[in-house]
Amino acid sequence: MIEKTLTLRLHSVMLGVSDIEGSLAFYVRTLGLTLANRFGDFAMLEAGGTTIVLSAQLKRARPASGPAPVEIVFAVDSVRETYDRLVNQGVKFLNTPHTIDGTNDVVNFEDPDGHLISLYGSP
Repeated sequence: MIEKTLTLRLHSVMLGVSDIEGSLAFYVRTLGLTLANRFGDFAMLEAGGTTIVLSAQLKRARPASGPAPVEIVFAVDSVRETYDRLVNQGVKFLNTPHTIDGTNDVVNFEDPDGHLISLYGSP
């Protein structure tokens, strides 16, 4: 049996911010990035083919000590299949796959240094 290789595509980089309005002003007005979407404590900015997500929620969720509140988000074809595969390879997840926006799923784990990594995509 030929095993399918794991395909991870950089989806976005999420930055934990303490003041979403101030950060939006900086990234949009000062740096000239385009606001692509906004809901709740999240703002998505277009940055030359990569999305930068500003998240007040991430800032609140991560401890004050340790790695900075940055999240690397990988797009995958199937979150649940990728989750199962990585669990079998010994990855310890922080949660189980769950729907984030009614259409896509997400699941989170940390790298060896504690940086937050997410898998995002179809269930």
